[in-house]
Amino acid sequence: MENLKIVIFCGGYGTRMWPMSRQNYPKQFQPLIGNKSFFQLAVERVKKGFPLENIFFSVPADQAHFIPKQIRGVKKENIITEPERRDTLGAVALATAFIEKKFPKSLMAAIWGGDHLVKNEKRFIRLLKLAYQVCLGEDVLVKIDVRPEFPATSLGWVKLGKPLEKIGGYTLYDFKKFIEKPNLKKAQEMFKKGGFLINTGYYVWKPAKLLGLLKKYNFPCYSRIIKIQEAMGTATAQKILKQEYSKIEKTSVDFSLFEKLPPATFRVFQADIGWSDVGTWDLLYEKLAWGQKENITRGEVVSFDSTGNLVYIPKKKIAGIIGIENLIIVDTKDGLLVCKRGEGGKVKKLVEYLKEEGKLKYL
Repeated sequence: MENLKIVIFCGGYGTRMWPMSRQNYPKQFQPLIGNKSFFQLAVERVKKGFPLENIFFSVPADQAHFIPKQIRGVKKENIITEPERRDTLGAVALATAFIEKKFPKSLMAAIWGGDHLVKNEKRFIRLLKLAYQVCLGEDVLVKIDVRPEFPATSLGWVKLGKPLEKIGGYTLYDFKKFIEKPNLKKAQEMFKKGGFLINTGYYVWKPAKLLGLLKKYNFPCYSRIIKIQEAMGTATAQKILKQEYSKIEKTSVDFSLFEKLPPATFRVFQADIGWSDVGTWDLLYEKLAWGQKENITRGEVVSFDSTGNLVYIPKKKIAGIIGIENLIIVDTKDGLLVCKRGEGGKVKKLVEYLKEEGKLKYL
């Protein structure tokens, strides 16, 4: 597996988990579950199958300082720094160009480490290695996706084609299409019908293959990235990076590349790895609670006749909750969130409102 380079994408603000997640301290670097951050958990997970020197990190410049602080032994050259935020299209293109330039015969695994949890880590590592083997034999992008546990509307879906073969005990499927964040009715239909997976965003590909697809299906991005790649390792590398990266369209890689590709471009492993996306306070509650009536608390919280609540309180503070049900209460030194469970997805709108009103100090 020496030729498989892991890239953990760990940028983002995590606006849906305000007020704890902030621009200067986003959720992926905070210990929201236990004493370790989502980012630290993601790195520990990958290290169980791959050495640290083969793990790279894609991160915006203003968040790069978190990586050596939270992970010991990371080399500076393993941090792929975006000079500015251009969403996932720019991040994926830059990281792929970097790996292809530095390790021209390697393969690359794209791992999203911002807010994902994986219970079955051994199976996860096994599937990455199997995907690597498939990529060695076929010129395709191999996905690792999971079966839906409920009719999710905040996640992307994947429609499976026919099963192709069994590899290492796991079924490899043909790919049909992406379905991006369906409404509840559509999600319920897919959940009931079957034949669909949740798009985790985990891929293995040959960097040269992805760059070739980028050239064909999103040439404006490709033309910028190639200029950046050609300058890597030269005296003008940083100047070209800043100059060209700012011109890349600010959009997602799913919308601007993956959804444009022919179905035959992909293969899909269906996997049960205990995966969950903890991108909202609602999803965090669902992840931590054993039932819908349990209170999930952090900090000193005293509860009477209250059920189904998620309550986060800072240190040196105490909270009392009496006679309330199904609420999200998150308190920080300068922000307080109170909302019904099930409405956590609207927190992003609240953050957008604060930004429009110029209340930037709370972001």
